[in-house]
Amino acid sequence: MPDLNRVGLVVRRALRAPGGPVFTDLPSALTQTDPDFVLCLAGPAATPSIIAQTVAAGVPILAEPPPATTPAGLAALTDLADSGLVQIAEPYPWLPDQAAALQVVRSGQVGRVSQVQLSGLPAHAAMALLRAYLGPDQPGPTVRTARFDQQVVVSLDFANGMTGVFTPTDRDHGGLYPRPFLVRGSAGEIAGRVLTRLDDPAAVVTTRLRRVYDRPDDPAAARLAGIWQGDTEIWRNPFPDQAWDDLAIAYGFIVAQMMAFVRQQGQGPYALGEALADARLVLAIDHAVAD
Repeated sequence: MPDLNRVGLVVRRALRAPGGPVFTDLPSALTQTDPDFVLCLAGPAATPSIIAQTVAAGVPILAEPPPATTPAGLAALTDLADSGLVQIAEPYPWLPDQAAALQVVRSGQVGRVSQVQLSGLPAHAAMALLRAYLGPDQPGPTVRTARFDQQVVVSLDFANGMTGVFTPTDRDHGGLYPRPFLVRGSAGEIAGRVLTRLDDPAAVVTTRLRRVYDRPDDPAAARLAGIWQGDTEIWRNPFPDQAWDDLAIAYGFIVAQMMAFVRQQGQGPYALGEALADARLVLAIDHAVAD
């Protein structure tokens, strides 16, 4: 990305790498490079310690999700959420299809959301999407599980009547891209890229959210330009000159938001407190599945 330069790399064993000096400990890297922010890709076992060291040095950090997967890891990070320095690179709400669907939901076209169904993606990502669609300030849910032909289905029932349904595919809970999802509200629903809503009490309108590409006649060179609902563009690719897939677009948007955040020119992509709320729901799901 333009304006983004690596000033140092921290690794377990010394090695040579292009693009800046290499360190084997984080404190030395922080004092000798003076970075605008740290990008942490160390896994959830090491991430809490790295976040703590970075916050202690007063340096912003963008860490991969999930930031923690154990009660001890959550406890270690809870007090750091108020530092205002920690952001999490949770890509799923920024995937083009999800970002477009969130725009439709937030515009009120499906009414008050009552149910979200998700499957085929990591549990932390499912909880981030669930909370994005239902609203972040939800009361703690009652978690229930059911099994159908060896498939576990998890239901999260909130006290305000909202429900989340999540189908994990394995212990790591799925692959990189979510399968078709359902967001149901009082005035309509979104199922994948199809919006069905009540236009008035007697009319049901179905609209497909269309992915529009530049160079549509050349699949090898086509790039996603935007997503349209009818004749209205509801999402535009912020990186139209890059031949990126959906996940790369999401990560690019996150890094751009982080750069604006450290320059005090915008909000960060996903605050640590939000990611910890997701992680607590994941622990509740793991506990319910284990029982």
